[in-house]
Amino acid sequence: MPTCVPLQMLRAVTSFSACRSQTAFPVDLIGLSGDVDAAVLRMESMARDGIRPPIPRLEFVRVALANGDHAVVTSIPKSWNAPHQVVFQKDFRFYTRGSAGKQHIDVDELRRVVLLSQETGERIHQFRAGRVAAVLSGETPVELQPGARQIIHLVPLNAFDTGTSVNLAALGQKRDLLISAMDSGGSQRHNVDGLLAYSASGESHDGYAQLFRNGILEIATHQPVWNRKGRDLLPSLSFEEGILRQMSAAIEVLKTVSVAPLLL
Repeated sequence: MPTCVPLQMLRAVTSFSACRSQTAFPVDLIGLSGDVDAAVLRMESMARDGIRPPIPRLEFVRVALANGDHAVVTSIPKSWNAPHQVVFQKDFRFYTRGSAGKQHIDVDELRRVVLLSQETGERIHQFRAGRVAAVLSGETPVELQPGARQIIHLVPLNAFDTGTSVNLAALGQKRDLLISAMDSGGSQRHNVDGLLAYSASGESHDGYAQLFRNGILEIATHQPVWNRKGRDLLPSLSFEEGILRQMSAAIEVLKTVSVAPLLL
């Protein structure tokens, strides 16, 4: 493989596009022949060693073509750790996408990208802190039983991007899926924030799962507390097992509505 090919590939990957295009549309597709698996492994190795920091969840997938050759499709998710530098062959440059394709990031744009990446983490932290405070003060979609609270947040990386909205109707064929995120039975209904599942216990509730319209999932449940020798304790084994079941169901909920990569 000519040395210019991996360098061009890594530049394209870091600019979040590897598509040869003209006026933003693909103009051709050149297949690979021979040992395609070995080619994919080389691409994965070059991406792992030639990009800093590595792009999370970067995937190379082989696809068979009608002529018997194969194409390699690169899946490049939105990164929470941008910008990414190409260090292969001491390139040491950052790239982005513009109307004319990939281009170098200048100093001003590099500063903007770094600040935007930091801002995303700060906004997620602020959202989490605000929601925890609201739950503890009783500002919840349904009234929870008094006592200890378990609060879980799953946050898509693009949750705070302008115009982000998930398809709540996708859960219409899986009505019990959001309910299962509470690790209990219950009911669900639409509310002003999105879709709400809740588990009733008399006048108060054991818990709820709120799927916000921007894809954030909040799960708050009442937790039983044991008092032994004057100390309040959580049942550690059942508590951990319950979280694992909730997380498994919650991730399926977010996959169903096709959200971006998550921060937990």
